[in-house]
Amino acid sequence: MITPAATGQRPGRHGRAPGRLVARVGGRGGRRYSQPSCHCPDTPVSSANPDLVHAQRGGTVESFHRGALAVVDADGGLVLALGDIDRPIFPRSACKVLQALPLVASGAADAFGLTNEELALACASHGGEPAHTATAASMLAKAGLDASALECGTHWPYADAAIKALARAGESPTALNNNCSGKHAGFVC
Repeated sequence: MITPAATGQRPGRHGRAPGRLVARVGGRGGRRYSQPSCHCPDTPVSSANPDLVHAQRGGTVESFHRGALAVVDADGGLVLALGDIDRPIFPRSACKVLQALPLVASGAADAFGLTNEELALACASHGGEPAHTATAASMLAKAGLDASALECGTHWPYADAAIKALARAGESPTALNNNCSGKHAGFVC
């Protein structure tokens, strides 16, 4: 549940109250996450990125996370800006869900009968463990392909047990072990 923290201030001209938003996760005694007030489009934005989230434990800030974000309307007009939104970024895996949209929008996911697990892997990074590699291989098989269709490169799994299992079997990692193999399998479907 996200609720505005009591600030004693009136809402701003865009209907948002200055102050903090607080979210409690896990019921009584759970962690509290708070979000500082936002900048409206007509408010100058500081070059320093603000604290976006505070993780609290027992009323004490355990950690905080800075960042920047921009929300635009359907016409591309800026609705909300927090932090330095003009600074170049490297979103990396955060874009995977967007990169998977054509897989679904084109009808390919339905045409190949991709499962929820396969769609989830197309939208995420993974650890290269056997369940992950099997899911990526299944996606490729449904499209009549194998791991040679992937251009994501090869690296060892992230989990120690998976690394040791490959080594014990005398095997080397393949592109299926790459943490991006699900995304790339989605690309070729």
